[in-house]
Amino acid sequence: MARQADVVLENFRPGVMKRLGFAYETLRAQNPRLVYCSISGFAEDGPYRERPAYDAVAKRSRAS
Repeated sequence: MARQADVVLENFRPGVMKRLGFAYETLRAQNPRLVYCSISGFAEDGPYRERPAYDAVAKRSRAS
């Protein structure tokens, strides 16, 4: 699928896509034009990077 896709959008915790075999480098080797977007609720290198982010957490964080 990555060979034909234009964009990959993911919001897993850091390292999950790599563990699944879908790291940017792996997919880019199959499709050099691929746009790879990674969204993180708590940043890639912040103190909470391993925490999952989902709607209830995001709403609570904004309210604080």
